[in-house]
Amino acid sequence: MRDVVLTPIPQANGKVENRPAIILREMPVYRDVLVCGVSTQLHHYIPGFDEIISPTDSDFASSGLASASLIRLSLLAALPRKNIVGSIGSIAPERHKRLTAAVSQPDCSSKGQHSFERGEKSLRSVSNHSHPSP
Repeated sequence: MRDVVLTPIPQANGKVENRPAIILREMPVYRDVLVCGVSTQLHHYIPGFDEIISPTDSDFASSGLASASLIRLSLLAALPRKNIVGSIGSIAPERHKRLTAAVSQPDCSSKGQHSFERGEKSLRSVSNHSHPSP
């Protein structure tokens, strides 16, 4: 399951809005889903933990996202499947595997420099273009 979906997610201001999210896994028995939020607010990027998906990535077109976005592993929610409004796309299996591995690490600071460099490169490449906020 590598779906990019639209679902109600609590925002920092307390409002609940339909936002893009990535299904990380289905939970046993009740089929609730663990999702992470997706945002165009790239300045919230946490090096070595979050990922940026940009138009130059091979899975960007299939993601259904409109502009460079931050995949926020720091914004998790377990939701009933019935709360999913719909699917807007999917991400590459390799990216999904990295995300699920990162969220299961006991200490994100021990992840090594590779993820940091990949995120910094993506952040630099999208910083050279202006992207409107949603």
